[in-house]
Amino acid sequence: MAVRASDPSSPAEGPGTCRAWWHRAACALAVLVLPAAAGAEASPYYLGVSETVYTDTNLYRLGDRQSLPAGVDSRSELILATALVGGFDQNYSRQHLSGSVALRNNRYTRNSPLSYNGYSLDLGWDWSTVNNLSGTVQYGAKRSLRRFDSAETLGTFAGQNIETDRNLDLTARLGLVTRLTAVGTLSHQEVDYSAAAYRSAVTRINVASLGVQYQAAGRLLWGAAWRDTGQRYPAAADRVSRHDLDLTLGWTPSDLSNVKARVSRTSTTHSARHNNDFQGTTWQLAASTQATGKLKLGTSLARDVGTTTSLFSNPQDGSTIQGQFNRRSTSLGLTADFQASAKTGFNSSWTQVWRELSPVRADGSVAQGSDRTSTFSLGARWAASRSTQFSCNWARELRSADATVSAAYSSTSVNCSGQFVIQ
Repeated sequence: MAVRASDPSSPAEGPGTCRAWWHRAACALAVLVLPAAAGAEASPYYLGVSETVYTDTNLYRLGDRQSLPAGVDSRSELILATALVGGFDQNYSRQHLSGSVALRNNRYTRNSPLSYNGYSLDLGWDWSTVNNLSGTVQYGAKRSLRRFDSAETLGTFAGQNIETDRNLDLTARLGLVTRLTAVGTLSHQEVDYSAAAYRSAVTRINVASLGVQYQAAGRLLWGAAWRDTGQRYPAAADRVSRHDLDLTLGWTPSDLSNVKARVSRTSTTHSARHNNDFQGTTWQLAASTQATGKLKLGTSLARDVGTTTSLFSNPQDGSTIQGQFNRRSTSLGLTADFQASAKTGFNSSWTQVWRELSPVRADGSVAQGSDRTSTFSLGARWAASRSTQFSCNWARELRSADATVSAAYSSTSVNCSGQFVIQ
């Protein structure tokens, strides 16, 4: 089973975060699954180690003419990430169980106060019963250093801020007739931050959806669903309610190509920050094709609304800094993957994101602005053997922005990793 190279900005520290009932349920699932898998005839386990070397010319995403914040030793960074990875994947009659864990030590060589231990944990259960009833249960948890972004802090915060993200997703499907299926989903997400400056950005999100899908002729899959989202900030006054009527279309013109589309009538209301209320249309389009036996192409286009952070405190003097809100954002992405041989492959991607920003300042006034971020990447991978893999990736990131709400910057990063896995 292939294991992805570790991400130095992501997780490591044992996943002992079983506080809420759904955390305990997920951990209990892991305790029950692992011994059961051990008794299977074919070992479902894999275990390995990886090492990643990561460089970034602008770790703090500072503006091109912006000076280093107080306490920052270097604009660029060299990160060494050592990880222990493991997991399992096994079928039991109608059931499919899988899981993976990564424990990582991330050492920042030029800005050593940022060094931290992180982790990532993923558990999955694809279940099926009689009477056309099936579904999935997925639990994920990770601990990582929050990515710096000048649009949120404008360079005022450069300390260590550990983000802990936990999510539980439940899906159930009931085949009503030959072509009609009812689909219901529930999800819960918790995002916490270690830095006191981000206390007001701690968030809890609940999502519920109920709809139907119809498998039409000609490889078309139509769908309609009602989706409710509730988001709250325990340390802030604002609560967000979102309602979506989703219309979806899936089209598989051939066994090598597929297209997915969603159009939604969206309504978002805030209990305190009414300037960020929104009513309108959001949408998403994604397509992929196996252009040749070795080349796969993909594209995605989306327009949506969403909150990135709430208000947080200035660690320098305790005053309130503007929160950041993506009132609207539009994104375009292109990907290409070329499998040159059984052991070597290459990939590239390009993304462009346009954001319309509407931050609330400390005095209660509302600013308006926008920014555009472009990212281009090139990567290569080599499977030296069944158990040993190497990969390298180069990326260039550019942002142009209205200086009142964001900052223009540029950054170049390179990461190379190697891993050894036994199964």
